[in-house]
Amino acid sequence: MNPTNPGNPGNHQYTVPPRAAALDGAPYSVSVSARGLAGFERRAADGAPAATVERTGEGGAQGGVVANVHVIAGAARAADGTWPGFALVGAGDGTTLCTVNPAGPAAYEVRAADGAPLGRLTRRAGGFLPPRRVRWTAEAAAGQRWTGTVGSRSAWTAYVLLSPLWFPLWLVLVAYSFVDALLDGTRADWAVRLTGPVRTRWRAAGGGGGLGFKGPRYRIEPDRIDHRLALAQAVLHASDH
Repeated sequence: MNPTNPGNPGNHQYTVPPRAAALDGAPYSVSVSARGLAGFERRAADGAPAATVERTGEGGAQGGVVANVHVIAGAARAADGTWPGFALVGAGDGTTLCTVNPAGPAAYEVRAADGAPLGRLTRRAGGFLPPRRVRWTAEAAAGQRWTGTVGSRSAWTAYVLLSPLWFPLWLVLVAYSFVDALLDGTRADWAVRLTGPVRTRWRAAGGGGGLGFKGPRYRIEPDRIDHRLALAQAVLHASDH
């Protein structure tokens, strides 16, 4: 089945694998393709999804693509870093699961395929001094909120204390990227990044979870949070790293 790419003005076609499993049943884990929306311009030009969401099992085994991410035609990332609007499309039948559109600086409105509001996602940047812990808030249209802070205090403390070791490691990674590019005849990737702790657990105000990230997997509990809101949050969270 070759459904039309809804996020590409060139109306290119792409081939999607069969849908792996239902997304609104029992708890399950997914992974988002590396760095999420980063590099979406290049992928859109090739007629490919900006990112993919894959079902994952224990031990990281892949269960197949369950959703593709398509950036809205003509969209661009804002100067303040807010990502452009995108659609999550089921990989099996090409049905739109939800759309995500900017709703102010670092804020996004999530809607169902029929336009009904599902909720709002907000990113709050970390403080000026380390640890700069980013905070994500997912708020359902009904009012329930889940808040997730990226990295635990203990993990960030260890990261800061060991920071003198990170710069030499970064230099090694950049050198490796350069040599690898020379051997392959491609362009070197100078955007090698060292991210801090990224483990995140979203919790509701009254306790309980619904969504969690422990690299490289997102654990979604559809009985606690709308799976479409959770998947949209996973894509944005992955795009940060």
